[in-house]
Parts: sequence; C-alpha cells; structure tokens
Amino acid sequence: MRTPLTLFCLAVLSAFQAGHCQPATTRILREQVQLAIWHGGTRDDLKPVGAVTRLVQRDHPGLVLTIRALPPETMLHQLKQWASQDNEGLPDIVIIPDRWLPIFAHALQPLNALVDGRKLQCYPPSVRESLRHAGKLYGIPWITRSRALFYRPDLLQAAGVLVPKTWNDTLVAARRCHRPPDVYGFGLAGIRDDSGARMFLQVLWSLGGDLPLVGEPGRTNMAALEAALGLYRDLHSASEPEVLAWDQESLEGFFEDGRLAMMVADCDFAQYLKAEGGDLKWATAPLPAGLSVVGQIDVDVACILKPTRHLEASAKVLASLLGSEQAEARLALGGIPVHADLLERYRLEPDYAAFIADIHRARGVPSERWDAAQAVISDALFALLTGRQGVAETARFIANSLSGPAPRQ
Repeated sequence: MRTPLTLFCLAVLSAFQAGHCQPATTRILREQVQLAIWHGGTRDDLKPVGAVTRLVQRDHPGLVLTIRALPPETMLHQLKQWASQDNEGLPDIVIIPDRWLPIFAHALQPLNALVDGRKLQCYPPSVRESLRHAGKLYGIPWITRSRALFYRPDLLQAAGVLVPKTWNDTLVAARRCHRPPDVYGFGLAGIRDDSGARMFLQVLWSLGGDLPLVGEPGRTNMAALEAALGLYRDLHSASEPEVLAWDQESLEGFFEDGRLAMMVADCDFAQYLKAEGGDLKWATAPLPAGLSVVGQIDVDVACILKPTRHLEASAKVLASLLGSEQAEARLALGGIPVHADLLERYRLEPDYAAFIADIHRARGVPSERWDAAQAVISDALFALLTGRQGVAETARFIANSLSGPAPRQ
C-alpha cells in the first residue's frame, strides 16, 4: 500500500525570483550553495522529488541538493524537540501537514509581511485558509489532497444503478450492490484512526451542518447533526463487517481486492491504483453531496522556522513556489492541481477531474480543535453503531461534548 504521509524539511540558503501567478524569473547563483532536503517517508518516495529538484537546479545551477529520507515519526519528534531552539541542525523551511500548524505556530515565522498576498489569490479559498492559524499566514501550499467517490462500474451496472450524486443515492446504490460476503456495498471508515470522524464530518457538511461551536450550544444545527448520524448508521447496514475496526488504509486494500462496490478515498489512492495496474475495474466521481459543501482537503504547508538565519532568502523561495510552473512540477509528488492556471487546464483530465470538480466548495478540518473533535466523534460513532445510543442521544452527546448543553429537538 501507500507509504506514510509525505513530509519534507528543506534547508534553504538561496533566494529565488518570482512573479505574480507566473513562473519564477531565473537568477543565476554566483557561487555554489548547499541545499538539504529532509524527507519523511521511505527511499522509494525520493524518486518523485526529482521532478521538483530538477526544475530548481535548471533555474539555479549553483544549487547542490542533498535528500535524506526519515520516518515521519522521527521528523515530528525532532521538530518538537528542536523547533524552539537556535539549533544549527534545523532547516530554514519546513514542510508540514496543515494540521500541525497549531503545534508549531510558536516556532514558525508569520508571513503576512513577507509574501505577496496577491499571489495567494491564485489558489482556492479553502487552500488559503489551510495556511493560516489564529489569523496569521504561516506558509504556502506545497501539496494539496482531496477526496472523491471510488466505485466499481461493473457492480453498479449489474445492480441497475447510476453513479450516485447525493448521499441518499449512495445509500440506495450501496444496498443494491451489497452481496456479502463476496461484495459489500460501501466501505465505511471506523475509529482505528481519524478516518471515520473525517467521513462523518464530510457528510455533516454536505447536509448543511458543522461541528458545534465552543460555548455556543444554541447555534448547533441539531437537525443536520441527526441527519448525518442517521445516514452513517444506514450506510453501516450495507458496509463491510466490523466497521469500527477498519481504518482508511485497510478499506483501500479491501477495495483493491474487489470486495467493495464504493468508498471514499483521496487522490493518492487513485494514483496508487493506476500505478499498480491489475484487472480491477474502477472509476472516480465527485463526492455525492449534490450542491452542498463537499468534503475535506489536506494541505502540506511550506513554512519558515524562526531560527533561520536566511529569512529574506527563505521568503523568496516560498514566493517562487507559488508560481504555476513550480506548482505543476510538484504534481509528481502527489496531490491535485490547485493553482488557478492549472485548475482550468486539468479540470477534464481523468486523473484529476473528480478531485478538483468541487475544490472551491471544499474545506479543511478545523486543525485547532481536531484532536478533541475526532475523539468525540469516534466515541459517538462507537455508541451509535453498537446500538448503545440512538441517533438523537448521540447527536446531543456530540453537541454537549464540543460546545456545552444543546437544546432538545
């Protein structure tokens, strides 16, 4: 299966030149500069990094690039240990998942005055929002991932159903395709990781709801919360056995084995299936949420660490990465095209169409409170799917846990 989430740390000692929504203007370095790249993953992940490093070296022949692969857990540990120190081993620029911004914001350089905000307008609002924490801009988008509906065209056709466009359509199609133990109608994420909570939030958003606001229980949309829980419970009846025990990676393996008719997964899974080949017939479609807010995006963010001795140079590097040429080169690392110039060019490409169709209506998970929220949602899903609580009681549990007492409806 896929390698762990790709993380990068870049030690940058040179400045690039960049134009608004245009490729960077080349500036030849007068002397050789060493640039180290720390990569969180395996050595196999180093290959696609070449698509970016070759572009950098073409424009800046004086750069010497050194790439090192480290386990993501090691990366996280070292950053936590070193980020607040004036440590010579630290990079100037660190590329981290957007959900880490609250963890390291104290050690990151705010970019509001260092990066031209007009260049960020080339990216969708959902992507721009993922670069911020507590109102401050801390980075630029490196890789953006989104989700789509994966389905088996042969199974849907045999069941006499069309590709779902709403969650209710999905429920109907799942029930008709459900033929256990050979094939299960829908792959539903459980609580072994946060994938179940993400799936639930995705459904909640599409039904007009949101996570309860802290300290404002009266503003909780209890009707949407109950509708999302009811749909999750109903999908459970046409899903794989022991739903709560499954994580996202296990579901993807089950789909690859031909045991699921439909599931939701991100763009990296599509790239994995394409690379693996095989006899499995599969396709993707936009998330079945009608015209509502759709799903989540995850953004790897390039940030500057405060201990850097090369602040101006590092800021220019980030500015250059905002250009469409650099953004397109990073597609070799995974993710989807989100730069305005690339969105129009790739919107009909089979590899990307389903994942970018609704990018302007996507959102990122609330990173500041996600750990607490996903724990509450996981507990709620456990109580609901094991029959310990009904829909209304589970909705009140979520509302009470995240915001305080909620009104009964």
